Amino acid sequence: MKREPGRKRTAAADGEKAERPPAFDRALRLLELRPHFAREVERKLERAGYEATEIETAVRRLAELGYLDDAAHAKSHAATLGDRKGYGTTRIRAELVRRGASSDSIAAALAGGGGEADLVRAREAAAKWLRRGSKDRAALARHLGRRGFDRRAIFTVLKELDSAPENTEGESFADD
Repeated sequence: MKREPGRKRTAAADGEKAERPPAFDRALRLLELRPHFAREVERKLERAGYEATEIETAVRRLAELGYLDDAAHAKSHAATLGDRKGYGTTRIRAELVRRGASSDSIAAALAGGGGEADLVRAREAAAKWLRRGSKDRAALARHLGRRGFDRRAIFTVLKELDSAPENTEGESFADD
């Protein structure tokens, strides 16, 4: 049997009876791959064609069993984005919103993480940028802005860059 281009092969298309697993089982398989926010699980189950009541029941049950914890996942994901990817608070917030974290979990994840922590990460991102050889202040400011650092952190980094003595590698930046 020849398939149409772009169509996925399904059991029903091959004449077999397709039996879909319950939404809970499907969601559990999603969570085996990586942690998800409740909203992410809901979206994926909706796209798979599950009914709203079945989705709601599955998500509620997963949360009750401790498999879905938006607050813990938001905190963990925010730490990963900040530490590993070097993002600032604004970008972290945007990523969490995009993934479907609730506003309460985002607030809890970002509590106490702004200000000084953002400045430290902005300095690290600027030092990495400078190691590439670019000395263009405007390009550095745009780069830091795209990474989600607020204006205060960007201006502080640029000011420190201006006042720092040249080091042996030709890099001009204050070490903290």
